[in-house]
Amino acid sequence: MFAVLLWAFAVLFLAVFWVGRLLLVLHWRIAVPQKSVWRKGTMLLWLLLPLLIAASFGLARNGAFFRARFALSRPALERFVQAAPETSGPAEKRWVGLFEMRVKERQGDTVWMITGHGFVEVGGLVWSPDGEPPKLAEHADEYSPIEGGWWKWRRD
Repeated sequence: MFAVLLWAFAVLFLAVFWVGRLLLVLHWRIAVPQKSVWRKGTMLLWLLLPLLIAASFGLARNGAFFRARFALSRPALERFVQAAPETSGPAEKRWVGLFEMRVKERQGDTVWMITGHGFVEVGGLVWSPDGEPPKLAEHADEYSPIEGGWWKWRRD
């Protein structure tokens, strides 16, 4: 949640900055009509920033960045799950593929890996080859399938 608010503030700041610069250039264009202020291709440059922001927001919103990170990390994640000991508990903080693992929990074939630890929620990945993972104790866990026994989980 905090990351979303921070991202929204950054986008708002960039939008205000960009609009301010656009108004300044338009003022220069009207007050001082010179070819050096508004050349061919300048409109494309002015549209580049909002297009990049919109594209990054759209890609982040539909999960494309997560899916790419997961696809690149999948072999390392599978090795990590196979090597995970039968006992649960704190694990050393280490990188597995493109994910930083903090803690793991194991119950039979199901392995929980915490990859994000925010102010309000905790989340990560779960390897559960037998279907949706069981909920851990009193926590309100939410699971969404990724592919092939892998689940993305969030705990509020």
